[in-house]
Amino acid sequence: MANDQGIELILNRLNEWRHFPDYQLERRFDIFLSFYLPEIIRKKTNNCNILDEILPEFPVPKRLFNDDLQNTNNKTEFYKVDFVMSDNGDNIYFIEFKTDNRSRSSKQDIRMRKIEKHEVEFISIVKVLIYHCCEGNREKYYKILQSLANWGYIEEESFISLMKQLYDEEYFDIGDTNLGLTIKDEIKNNILFIQPTNPTGDNNVIDYDFIINNLDWNEDDVLGMAIKKYLEKWKDAPL
Repeated sequence: MANDQGIELILNRLNEWRHFPDYQLERRFDIFLSFYLPEIIRKKTNNCNILDEILPEFPVPKRLFNDDLQNTNNKTEFYKVDFVMSDNGDNIYFIEFKTDNRSRSSKQDIRMRKIEKHEVEFISIVKVLIYHCCEGNREKYYKILQSLANWGYIEEESFISLMKQLYDEEYFDIGDTNLGLTIKDEIKNNILFIQPTNPTGDNNVIDYDFIINNLDWNEDDVLGMAIKKYLEKWKDAPL
C-alpha cells in the first residue's frame, strides 16, 4: 500500500465514521493535525517563536476553577485542554480543537476564559501536577513538568529540589504558597479555539478556512494535501 493510498484510506474512514453518534472525529484527527499545529499557531499569532513541542490533553485541576460548574473535591479530577504550546517566552497557549462547532459548550468556554483571565493561576496548576508526580502516574506528570521546565516556566533546580520535598503525600498542601518553586513571572495565558467556522468573527478562533488559506502547503506533502482536502470537506458540513 503506497503512503498516499494509506493516508487517503485512513482519512476517508474517519470521514465515514464521523457520522456515527458516539464517534469523536476530533479525538482521532488531532494526531494528523498536530504535525501542522505549530505553523497554524505561528500564522494566527504572528509569533514566529512558537515551539514545535505540543503538550496534548493538558490537565487543569477542576478544583482550581472554584465555581459551580462541577461538584468535586477529588484531587484527581482534571479538565483536559486539547493542546498546550509555548513561545519559550512570556506566552503559553491553551488550545481547544473542534470538528463540529456544536461541540463547544458554555461550561468549556467559561473555564477557558477563567484560564485566560488568570483566575486559574499557572503556579496552582503546577503545584497540583507536582503532587501527582508523587503518586502512581509520576512518569507521565513528570513529562509535563519537565517540558514546562524546558520552556523556561519552571526553574529546574528549584523543581528538582521541590520534587524531593513533596515525595511524602502528607507534605502537600494546595494552599501552601511557600513551596520554594521558582516560576517565571508575567506568563500570559492565551486561549485559542480551532473549529470549522467562525460565524461571530472571534479573534481567538482559528477556522478551517484560515488554515486552508494561510499555511504554506506543499503539493509533495501527501499528508498535508490530504488534510487540506478533508478540512475543505468538513468546514461547511461538519456532520
